[in-house]
Amino acid sequence: MLIALALFCTYFIWGSTYLAIKFGVESFPPFLMGGLRFIIAGVLMYAVLRAMGTSNPTLQEWRGASIVGFLLPAMGNGTVCFVQLTVSSSVAALSIATAPIWMAIFSSIWGHKITVREWLGIAIGFVGIVLLNTQGSLQGDVTSALLLLLAAASWSFGSVWSKHLAMPKGLMGAACQMLVGGLVLLGWSLFAGETWPTKISVKSWGAMLFLIVLGSLVAYS
Repeated sequence: MLIALALFCTYFIWGSTYLAIKFGVESFPPFLMGGLRFIIAGVLMYAVLRAMGTSNPTLQEWRGASIVGFLLPAMGNGTVCFVQLTVSSSVAALSIATAPIWMAIFSSIWGHKITVREWLGIAIGFVGIVLLNTQGSLQGDVTSALLLLLAAASWSFGSVWSKHLAMPKGLMGAACQMLVGGLVLLGWSLFAGETWPTKISVKSWGAMLFLIVLGSLVAYS
């Protein structure tokens, strides 16, 4: 049951975040949007867990969560937010669909031998993503596509590396990762000179709410 629920969150909720990001960046600057999304979600989850008696992570666990927070929410998701200013959500989904290939490659660094069945599964999944997006808009450029591949590689490397790092237990790990990733994104936002938008559409506010509640608190966790 829990596996089925996790797969539902991955397929239907996390898969929808690319469209939500596209709606969000119509009003919000990309790094500011990503930073606010993860900071708010991270603070809420951290506060609730602490109130429930979850212990504060050790320095070593904070270090592990910081590494993953930089590679996943900041590098991975932040790059997607930035690139979706110029590419369609279909291009983003197709590029991020290369993540299982990157994960298979990076896992071999820690001695995992990739089997033929695993490569077959990756290939079938990637073809499925391509077929699902062939009716969508595939507008974009080479630079944007390469940045999206970098995002997928960063996310995959962080996911594999996290299994070999000291991490906070349970949901506290996700809370700390989102806090660190959100802070990094807000730093990039300041460096890039982003400012608060003068006008925010209802669609962008809805996208932000979706990304905080479902995309972060539910699907990312």
